[in-house]
Amino acid sequence: MREALGARPPALAVSTACTAGAVAIQVAADLVRCGRAAAALAVGVDALSQLLWYGFGSLSLQAQGPCRPMDTRRGGLNLGEGAAAILLEPAGGPRRALAILGGAGGASDNFSLVAPRPDGRGARAAIAGALGGRRDPIGWVHAHATGTQQNDQVEAEAILATLPGVPVSGTKGALGHTLGAAGALGAAVAICSLSGGWIPPSVGTESPEAGLDVVLGAPRRLSAPRALSLAFGFGGGGVALCWEAP
Repeated sequence: MREALGARPPALAVSTACTAGAVAIQVAADLVRCGRAAAALAVGVDALSQLLWYGFGSLSLQAQGPCRPMDTRRGGLNLGEGAAAILLEPAGGPRRALAILGGAGGASDNFSLVAPRPDGRGARAAIAGALGGRRDPIGWVHAHATGTQQNDQVEAEAILATLPGVPVSGTKGALGHTLGAAGALGAAVAICSLSGGWIPPSVGTESPEAGLDVVLGAPRRLSAPRALSLAFGFGGGGVALCWEAP
């Protein structure tokens, strides 16, 4: 991509499982913030392969039908394939910003290669890092919400502990789990939501986890101009990105 766009070095590859797209956004933002780059393009992409397909099957993580993110009857994930690109520039540039990256938080719970820490400490730390102690209202959380039993439970409890009452939805019921691209796709959806003022519903969810205000059936009007996009992955990684309307 660097050659095709004629971009200058550095060109970096991020490989952190399903948080890779979100970590790439963090790295790009840091390069711009410290003056190493006038602008940085963060791209999340992953290609589906037989190795991945059978690997998730061997872990009994794939659903037998459509996935049900954050649903009490969830039975696993649906694999997907996709890509998203986010251009990050300093504030006040010549191009109109679609959103502002107001905060970013990351954490590694160091618990298991393939499962989150049950108490959700890492997820809560990532969310707290993105919020940075600010108390401005959050209008929506784009959850990682894969549709797997343990991951959704830990993520739901972390959201309830840090952002009770905030509307939640995920897009993996519509897009599938795009693995390394998921964090960038989630960020893109959050940015589009802020631009349009609407929260997309969680496709496939019918009976949400207790206490969560999951957006069901139809889009809902965004009540505050800030949105959080979450990404979690194998190895215990977690990233939260806080997006604000310009």
